[in-house]
Amino acid sequence: MGECREEKKPGTVQYAIWNGLKQMEEFRREENCFGETASISTWDTGNSAVFAIRRTAGNEELICLANFSEYGQNGEENEKI
Repeated sequence: MGECREEKKPGTVQYAIWNGLKQMEEFRREENCFGETASISTWDTGNSAVFAIRRTAGNEELICLANFSEYGQNGEENEKI
């Protein structure tokens, strides 16, 4: 009998993670900002717990702020984006 993998069982944590990763992969495939020719830069948020990255491709732009603290954070835009 074949083994039923957990990522194929709706309602399991593995299923939720697997499908979330598949959705992210599809999103990345559709967005030019994730292409290999995209320009990538970072900037100082004024907060060492907050990382900021900007990706551009043509006239498309994607900005990501990541909080590496266990607490809510504030940041400042110190660079023109």
